[in-house]
Amino acid sequence: DDTFEPDWLIQTGMGRGPMLRDMDTSFIANPAFEEFSDQVATKLGIPHTRSVRTGGGVNGAAITYYNGVPTIVIGIPVRYEHTEYNWIKLSDLEDSVKLAVGIIEELNKEILESF
Repeated sequence: DDTFEPDWLIQTGMGRGPMLRDMDTSFIANPAFEEFSDQVATKLGIPHTRSVRTGGGVNGAAITYYNGVPTIVIGIPVRYEHTEYNWIKLSDLEDSVKLAVGIIEELNKEILESF
């Protein structure tokens, strides 16, 4: 989404932190896991966005649908995604790693069973 669209239309822009993908044409995130991840990001002060796509797909779909494992997707905002020269903002990458680590650290058996 990091294009020349108006700000209100950009769901995943560089400098806005990691993106939690709610759904796309191949994937619907586990709602409880998605909300948990959103809360972890907020608790840790990590800027983040949520997105709903009308196109595209992610590898997380196979994990969810074929293995039944609760799945979320943490996306790193990128410009020029389908070219040989991609651009990201370092802070978005760092925040994506912090979010993934934060989620893992917050998980326990009770939380996992709630998904």
